[in-house]
Amino acid sequence: MGYSKLFSEIVTSSIWSEDDQTRIVWITMLALKDSRGFVPAAIPGLANAARVSVEQCEAAIAKLESPDKYSRTEDHDGRRIKKIDGGWLVLNHEKYREKRHDEDRREYQRKLMAQRRKIKMLADVSNVSTNVSSVSAMLAHSDTDTDIRRGGGGWEPPPPPVSSNVAKSIIERSTERKTGVAVLADMVQTCRPEFLKLNRMELENAIMAAQVEISRTAVSDFCRDWANNYKLPDNPVKLLRGYISRADMKANPPKIEHRKTVAEVESAKKLNRERQIRTCVKRLIADDTAKFEGVEQGIIEEAQKIAEFQKLKKGVDNAI
Repeated sequence: MGYSKLFSEIVTSSIWSEDDQTRIVWITMLALKDSRGFVPAAIPGLANAARVSVEQCEAAIAKLESPDKYSRTEDHDGRRIKKIDGGWLVLNHEKYREKRHDEDRREYQRKLMAQRRKIKMLADVSNVSTNVSSVSAMLAHSDTDTDIRRGGGGWEPPPPPVSSNVAKSIIERSTERKTGVAVLADMVQTCRPEFLKLNRMELENAIMAAQVEISRTAVSDFCRDWANNYKLPDNPVKLLRGYISRADMKANPPKIEHRKTVAEVESAKKLNRERQIRTCVKRLIADDTAKFEGVEQGIIEEAQKIAEFQKLKKGVDNAI
């Protein structure tokens, strides 16, 4: 599909002083040219596309192929087109294509920076404390608790009332959490307006699945990956939940209990048996009548053999 950006300065160019048919044919050719500036057409087809007669189209082509001393483009003596095999070539195509790309790039950068500033402004909120205990559990005392009897038959006195400062602090933290969730929801909707069409409560529930700090990291990652015009899946909330779940797993990795292998268990048993034998041998060498409680009979017997051998060896060494 051909595409050509029409610059506003065309109305002050020399082409705009030509007759209506010439202007219409020129703009039609701009709309038909491809990325190389080639207009694939013949006179009758071009005339039909421009909704002018064949004679009027021929006259317009002759003017566009002729030099123009008033043209602002000095290249090619002001000529605008050149006849080639299969159609015409727009001579100043490259010049205006680069100009179009420069302006489009600046406009893209301007919108991108504006979007980033808005997201950063929404993200710059106070750190929200999420370790909030249940307000009802702190502010109210159940009737069951007050009915518990002590061993002596007396009634347990009611707990002291929660101070107003503590209650106020709990309520403030709860309010901050709700505010933080709302800010993150605004960030998502700003990043991808498609979320505006979805249920706001469903979006906030997805964000509340984790601590606000974790959800903020997940939302930032989501906006970073999906800020461009990529097509979102059919269930974008499910996609966001995936980001939040991964961030939560990263912040709170599950604790994996190490289970000892059979070889590790057997090795530990062997080391423990050797330690017990060495202890028994030392005691038997010091005292032949030593008694052992809580030690296996096999360990004691093996320790006795080792102790006798060491004593015998010591006697032989002394005799020598």
